This record gives sequence, C-alpha cells and structure tokens, in this order.
Amino acid sequence: EQHLRTMRDFAPDDKEVATLRAYKGKLDRFSKADQFAYELSTVPKFSERLTALLFQMHFQSKVDEIKPDLVAIINASRQLKSSQGFRAVLRVILQVGNKLNEGNMRIGGATGFKISFLTKLESTRTKDNKSNLLQYVVKKVQNLPDAASFISDLKTMSQAARVSNQTLTEEVNEIKTKLQDIKSDIDDNDETVEMIEGDRFQEVMKDFLESSASSLEELLSLFETMKTEYKEVVTFFGEDPVKMRSDEFFAVFSDFVQSFQRTEIAIVKAKEAEEERERREQQREERKRLLQKQGKSTGVQSASLGGPQGFEDITQMRQKLRATKSSPLVGRREIDERQGASHRQQPPSAHRKRPEIIPRPQQISPVVVPPPMQFSVNEEEIEDDNETFF
Repeated sequence: EQHLRTMRDFAPDDKEVATLRAYKGKLDRFSKADQFAYELSTVPKFSERLTALLFQMHFQSKVDEIKPDLVAIINASRQLKSSQGFRAVLRVILQVGNKLNEGNMRIGGATGFKISFLTKLESTRTKDNKSNLLQYVVKKVQNLPDAASFISDLKTMSQAARVSNQTLTEEVNEIKTKLQDIKSDIDDNDETVEMIEGDRFQEVMKDFLESSASSLEELLSLFETMKTEYKEVVTFFGEDPVKMRSDEFFAVFSDFVQSFQRTEIAIVKAKEAEEERERREQQREERKRLLQKQGKSTGVQSASLGGPQGFEDITQMRQKLRATKSSPLVGRREIDERQGASHRQQPPSAHRKRPEIIPRPQQISPVVVPPPMQFSVNEEEIEDDNETFF
C-alpha cells in the first residue's frame, strides 16, 4: 500500500506526461528519474489506476466499518419509537412539567415538550437546593412497573450518539462515486485505449466490480433504511430531521439515561445511609435505656459512694454534731458517775458481745456513658404536595 501511495504522489502530472510523450530523442540522455517518469507516462491514466487500486484494497474494510454505525442508528431509532417504558417516563415528566407550570397561560397544560428539556431536569433544583427535578422523576418512575424496562430498551443510545448521519452520508456517497468512476474508466478504456501487452488492469477491476456489487447493494440498503428510520424518529419527537444531526439527537437520550442511572444509585445510597443512621440511633437509645435501668438497680451502692441518699445521711450527722457542741457542759463528777453507772450495767467480759465490723463497701467503677455518635444528615425526601421548584 505504501509503495502505491508513493508512486501516486510522485507520478508525473498531465503537463509532464504531455512533455515526456512529445520527446523524440534518445532516452539515454535522461537521468534515471526522468527515464522512470517517461516509462510511467506510457501507462494510460496511471494516477487514476493507482487510486483505483488503493480503493480496491480498502473497500471491504471501509464497508465493514460503516455498517455497524448504520445499524446503530437504525436500532436506536426503533428503540425510541417502540419502548413503552420510555413513553411512561415521558408521561411522568410531562405531568411534572405541567404541575410546575400550573397557572401559566402560555405553557401550562402542555401536550408535549422539546427533547432538550430532558437535559435540564438535573439542573432544575428545589429552593432549598437539597434536591432536583430528576430525583423527583426517578422516585416517581420507580413506582411504575411498566417503566422499569426503559433503561434496557434504550441500550443503543450511547453507540448511536457517537455516529453522525452526515458523516455516514458522505462516506457512503464517496464509496458509490468511486465505484462508478472505476466502472466509467473501464468502459472508456475498452473503446479508446489500445491494449498494452501484459496489462491486466481492466480485467482485475472488472472482477472487483462484480465481487463488490453485493457488498455495495447491502450497504446502500442499510443506508436507505437508516435515513428512513432516522427521519421518522426525529419527526416523532417533534424535531427537524434536516437540521438535527444524529449524534446530537441521540446524545440527548444517552445523557438522560446516564443521568437517570446516576440518580438511581444516589437515591439507593442515600436510603441505605438513612437506614443505617436510624439503626445506629436505635442502638444508641437502647444503650441509654439499658444504662438507666442499671442505674436504678445500683441506687443503694451509688448512695454509699456519694449518691443523693449518702449526702442526706452526712447532712444529718453534721446537724447532730452541731447539737452536741451547742449543749451545756457537764462537770467532771457527773461524767464519772455516768461512766461508773455504765460500767455497772455492762455484762461480764466473758459474755460481752464482740462488736461487728461492717465490711468495706465494694468499689463500683463508675459507668462511662459514651458520647452520642455523629451522623451525616441526608437530604429530606421530596413530598408530592409540598415540593416547590424554581
């Protein structure tokens, strides 16, 4: 292939060919390069033949490259028109839009909307900026069984969004034109060009035209189907098929599907986070109740460690001590008489009861209540009747 391209690029043009052919002298006076150029000038339509050979080399690969793009547009067009799930989604969006524009005499009560509105759902946010219109639509759609399949219905959108129908039209027309040019050159050569001994170009090109006819026919059939399907789907959605390129058209739906899936995932994660927050809150409340229950069961021990009852006993003791200090003093004799009387009243030491030692209260380690855990607060759920956009 590279040799063919190099020869085509350096082949003599028509003016040089005319000059070389007009020369009648000896060829040994030419340089090697000029002698080679002279030999090339003797080949009829040399540059055109090289172009035809290069086209032959890449014909089938080019056709195989174009076919999937044509099929992508055909399938995407049919999916958009036939998906009942997507129609259910569009109905929800229309209902939401009419609710938002309720009371607007110009756009309220609409029967449809431009497809560009699909790209604005995510950017239309609530007043508190905690949610957007697409999240509201996704939550509504999740409750519709007939809309559940619309994501899988529109699986070809991303592929079709990478293809331009204008580019495909140019490529198909180029293939068709070059094949027609080759056929015309062969027909003209049959009538006007004298055959050169060993020249098999026309034979090779005729075989190529015959073998490529079926591939070209299949390609042109797909191309016509693509044009028909694309025109129908663009018109179906109220757009102009002449002005609207296929990559722009399908990109709207591809972006919407991707945004819808992102929002679905975000809603699921937010719900899981909220459930986890509630679960931890319940655990915290349960621990709190358990600690309160344990505190009631250890009230006596808490009093000995300085609890409310303990403080009350200490206060009474202090009052008695103060009363003793404030009582009138008694004499030494009276004290001795009292002590003697007490000794007389005491039983013999053998029968004296040993004083009972109160055991040391067991140390109770204070229970440390863990601080409440910090949780992230998720966005509030959107309420049907209280939601306000714009």
